Amino acid sequence: MPYPAVRIYGESCTLCAFVISENTGQDVTLESESGQRVNYVSGNYFSAMRIGASWGRLLTERDDSPAAPRVAVLGYQYWKNVWASNPAVVGQAIHINGQQFQVVGVTPYDFDGLAPRRTAVWLPVAARSLIVAGVPPPGSFTLPDNMMYGMARPGVPRAAAESQLTSVGHALAERAPRYFSKEERVLGERLAGT
Repeated sequence: MPYPAVRIYGESCTLCAFVISENTGQDVTLESESGQRVNYVSGNYFSAMRIGASWGRLLTERDDSPAAPRVAVLGYQYWKNVWASNPAVVGQAIHINGQQFQVVGVTPYDFDGLAPRRTAVWLPVAARSLIVAGVPPPGSFTLPDNMMYGMARPGVPRAAAESQLTSVGHALAERAPRYFSKEERVLGERLAGT
């Protein structure tokens, strides 16, 4: 799902408690270690799921903008294994594919994301074009590889939220027919553990 579409779904779905995005990214060079996994997430990702930091803070909406300061959150296992669980890492500068970011926090020890995969560092979606050569800025519809997740508001039947999201999809097909089809439907699925 292109990231601008995720935002449009989130703004348009009045029956949704939230709509978030996660991209499990690719391996990067983190400091001097290659093969480290990065996850790019929407600014509301952690707050929507009520995930708190083990140390420091997690990413927020204000971090998810090309003009925002470059910040990163470390995965708990990476923090433990590489930084020896040192809380002083918060505020430190790290380098990801040669780009400098400031560490603002550490994820909980038992959280690996909605598409579980051991993650060394979490970045806002807006930072992806800084890390990956040739990736357009986050406002582009040309990157369809973000996973979109949402949750209906309490008391709202899943079918009603699906119907509203499908209507949003039809409006997107009118706006950007190259990337969306009016034939697509949004179908709800229960996540493991929910």
